[in-house]
Amino acid sequence: MLIPSEYLEFIKTHGLPMSSINPGSNEFALIPSDALQAISLLSGSYVAICGGDVLEKQGQLEYIFENWYCDQETGENPLAYVARSHKESVTFINKIAERNNPLLYVVLVYSELGVI
Repeated sequence: MLIPSEYLEFIKTHGLPMSSINPGSNEFALIPSDALQAISLLSGSYVAICGGDVLEKQGQLEYIFENWYCDQETGENPLAYVARSHKESVTFINKIAERNNPLLYVVLVYSELGVI
């Protein structure tokens, strides 16, 4: 497995398990600042962030149908895709963080080896 252990430990200790609303899910919802920290833990890895979802916690987590995605471009080197996917994710999450809404959470969708 190419997912850095620091990343996995971080999302498990700082995130809310998505299995509470998606049985069987192994994803975690993070507040925006923690999502940014999680992305920094992927720096130097071969893990691309394919996108993510924004949720709101009103008692339980709920999808608010806001998301982003980052597809690999035709002919794009996998390492270039990984770097671009991190940058685009940080840009999107920073916009969420600027709202200063403590009820918003982010779920990162990632792919090992920068391959979709």
